[in-house]
Formats: sequence, C-alpha cells, structure tokens
Amino acid sequence: MLILRKLEGITFYFSIFFISIQLGKHFWPDFAFVQGIRLDYLSPTLYLSDIFVLLFVFIHIANNFSSFFKFISKSFVLPFFLFSLLVSSLFAQNVDASIYWSLKVIEIILFGFCIAHFSFSRKSFYVLIDILISASLIQSIIALLQFLFQKSLGGPLYFLGERSFDINTIGIATFFANGKEFLRPYGTFAHPNILALFLSTTLIFLLFIVLKEKRGKRVNFYSISFLPIFLALLLTASRLIIFLTFVFAFLAFAKSKKHLLYAFFGAVTILPVYFILLSERFLTLGALLEAFEIRITFITSSISVLQSNLIFGVGPNNTFYNTVFNSLLPIYARFQPVHNVYLQILLQIGVLGAIPTVIFLAKNFEKAIGATVKRKKFLLILSLLFFEISIVGVFDHFLVTLQQGMLLSALILGLLSNKSMEQVSD
Repeated sequence: MLILRKLEGITFYFSIFFISIQLGKHFWPDFAFVQGIRLDYLSPTLYLSDIFVLLFVFIHIANNFSSFFKFISKSFVLPFFLFSLLVSSLFAQNVDASIYWSLKVIEIILFGFCIAHFSFSRKSFYVLIDILISASLIQSIIALLQFLFQKSLGGPLYFLGERSFDINTIGIATFFANGKEFLRPYGTFAHPNILALFLSTTLIFLLFIVLKEKRGKRVNFYSISFLPIFLALLLTASRLIIFLTFVFAFLAFAKSKKHLLYAFFGAVTILPVYFILLSERFLTLGALLEAFEIRITFITSSISVLQSNLIFGVGPNNTFYNTVFNSLLPIYARFQPVHNVYLQILLQIGVLGAIPTVIFLAKNFEKAIGATVKRKKFLLILSLLFFEISIVGVFDHFLVTLQQGMLLSALILGLLSNKSMEQVSD
C-alpha cells in the first residue's frame, strides 16, 4: 500500500510535468480525414502525458476507492453530462469519431476529479509548484531560442514533441513588429497561446510564493526563474493572456501597498516599451480586425449548423463534418474548431449537454468569487486562474480541443475544487 501511495504521487507529478510535452503517436483512421485532408483534431492520439495521467487516475482510484466514488457521487451534474455525451454520440454523423472523443473527455474529467480528491500537504503543494516552474523554465529556454533562430530547434527536442517549422511554414503563428514578420515561439506546445497560458499560470503561482515566503533557497530559485519565464511569455505575443496576466497579478497582490507599488513601477517601465516594439501586433486596428473577422466567420458558420442540431448537437468531435467552411479562408484556417469554448461545447453536445456544463461552471464561479472577495490565500490565486481560463475560452478553443489545453484546464479546475487548498499554503 505504501508503494502504491508513492506511485500515486510520482505519477501525479509526472502527469503535471508532461502537460508541457506533446509527444504522441497519431493514428489515421478514415474518420480523421475531411475532404481528403487529414486533421490532427480528429486523429486518435496516444500522448506520453496520457500514459501518466491514466496511471495516476487508476492508482488514485485504487488507493481511495470508497472515498473517491463517494466524492464523485456528490456531483449530480456528472451523470447528466455523461448521459448527454452518450446520446450526442449516438446521434452523431460519425459515431467512431464521437466515441473516441468521448473517451478522451472522460479521461480528462477523471483526471480533474482525481486532482480535486488528491490529498495535498504543504510539501506536496510546493513540489507541484516546483514542477510547474521547472517545466516552464525548460519551455522558456526553448521558446527564447526558437525566437532567436526563428525556427524550431529540432534534434532531441523531437522527443519532447517539438514540431518542425520555421518562419515560412504555412499556417505558422507570427506577428509583425516595425514592418518585419517574426515567428511566435511554440516551445513544445501545439500553439503559442497554449504556451502563453501555461507560462502565465506558472508566473501567478510563482509570484504568490515569492511574495508570501519572502526569503529562503526556494524563493531565490523562484525569483531567478521569473525573468526567463516572463520574457518567454512576452515573446509569445499572446495579446489576451499577457493582458490578463498583468491584470490578475495586480488583483492578487493589491492588498499589499508595497508589492502593488513594485508592480506598478514594473508595469509602467516594461509595458510601454513592449507595446511600442510590438505596436503592429497590439495597437494596430488592422491586426485586431483580422483576428476578429476569422473568429466571426467560424462563429457564423457554427451557428448555422447549430440551428438544426440544437438539442443533441452534432456529436463530440463531429464539427468538422458539419460546419459550412468559408471558401475565402486559407486552407489552414478552414478546418479549425470555432474559437469559443462555450459555443464549441454547445455545438458538439447541444443544449442537453450544455445544461450540466453551465451548472458546473456556475458553481465554480460562485466559489471563485467567494474566494476572491474573502481573499482566501491560495484559493484566491486559483480563482484568478479560473477567471483567466474562463475569459480565454471566449476567444479560443484549445481548452477543450487540444490535449495540453484540456489537461491545463483539468489542473486548474481540480485544484480549485480541492478542499486541502484552503489550508495547504498556511
């Protein structure tokens, strides 16, 4: 039993570390092709992170069988949601694609519930933060080098899941500064926006610990780690996430006048220079309108499909078979999910699945607002991170469509629901 307890902790920490790694084996059945084009979104994939996530889930349930099922039985929305997932799958155009994605969703749900049920001590809490910072440091170094060379680094990074790309790769994320195009670094993530959210999450954790502890070897390590992680976040040029990081950092530490003053001087020193250097990305109306127009196109086409699939949706992971794609968009932009988490969920599982989802989110909002008002220590940080992913979900889809985004969502939601978070940082 003691060995299983240790294995539970080890697999949990590995699963957290491997959120940053997208190495996986893709499979290409017939349903992964649309109009003759194979889509990563439809490809059944066994990620390295899946192995550790599933090991953690199985070991945690084995170690806590009775208490775990008693814990999840309190969630009356879970069976309602799973039922809607089953019904939507049966009504889907491509049942195979739906079954695969439903299994993926169940995996993520179980991962989140196991995190919520995991017993954290002060020591294990700090180990979690250490792992997030270590992973972020690795990603920051990779991102800085990718930006410097304007291409992927290749070599052994392939085994961390780095894809091969350069500034000229079709569909690669870039930004313009002073009339020149620059590559947005990916690290070993599927997109710079996911890298940005991972780094943002780590930075907010990091700042909390540094300002709380004030001294010690761990604080020194965290303080040194701040600069490369912060710089890598800025280089992702992820507009919304960078903005939210600053806003929530201020909200988290506004109670301390001393720290607020430091944050204010840091912001007025860094932000104007940053926005001037990247003015074409952040301050040019054309760049903002372009991103907005693409999102509106996806939303419009999704709503047209939703009108005839309102109750059950089109089925999990079946949006690509139903959406009326805009032929004016470049080929790489046509086959993407709608850039809105809430509409994406509604489109896939309809009103039947949206109802338990809304109830679940409402409960988390209630808890997050309560923790924010009461400023309940570490729960405040988790509440702000919950608000961050909730806002990001309005403008992007990766939180419910891509492995790394889904795992990051499960981590934040699981920690927010974990009762030991109220005492662990005392």
